[in-house]
Amino acid sequence: MPKVTEKYKLGKKIMLIDCAIEVVKRKPLYEMSMLDVINEAKISKGGIYLYFNDIDQLIIETINKIADDYESFQDYPHAELIDNDIPKTILNAFVNLGSFIESSPGLLAKIQFELMVYISNNPEKQQIILPNLKLKSFGQQFMDDISNFINIGIEDGAIRDGIDLALLMQNISMFIDGVVNRTVFSKVYHGDLLEYHLEDIFEQFAKMIVQYILK
Repeated sequence: MPKVTEKYKLGKKIMLIDCAIEVVKRKPLYEMSMLDVINEAKISKGGIYLYFNDIDQLIIETINKIADDYESFQDYPHAELIDNDIPKTILNAFVNLGSFIESSPGLLAKIQFELMVYISNNPEKQQIILPNLKLKSFGQQFMDDISNFINIGIEDGAIRDGIDLALLMQNISMFIDGVVNRTVFSKVYHGDLLEYHLEDIFEQFAKMIVQYILK
């Protein structure tokens, strides 16, 4: 029997990941099973376990391959303070986030949304999957940036005292989640088209936030 080379093993593994990506294009990430990939690859049921220990490892490597294919969209850039102007900075950060989400490729937006659903339904998977992903959470980075700007504004007196920051950030998070979900359904699941550009939607919301924190 000929010896199986490392090059052959790597090629086989890449082929299986490509098959997993094809599966994810057709069905939600959180519904993908090893059997789905086995059927897509047309291999024996036991063959896939020579390359992946379980579905979590396959999910990790599938997402990382998609992230590599869309490398320029992996990392959302940190927002920066503009002219020491907190309101202007916050408005700009929201508009940039809207533009980033709108320009993200459909498949990348799909797996980000479906990964969030998978982790929410299986919280024990968080520490198994998230530390091993190349794909960064742009949502969390954005929230950290906005929280930081608001704290700077409070210290500098540009923003009023007495704001319930935790509640404010929760409302911002709910707004972003809602827009992202609507965008994913529109771009990926063929839902209703968005009536406005995301930059405009985020700018209007940011203006309400700025009006609230400056009162």
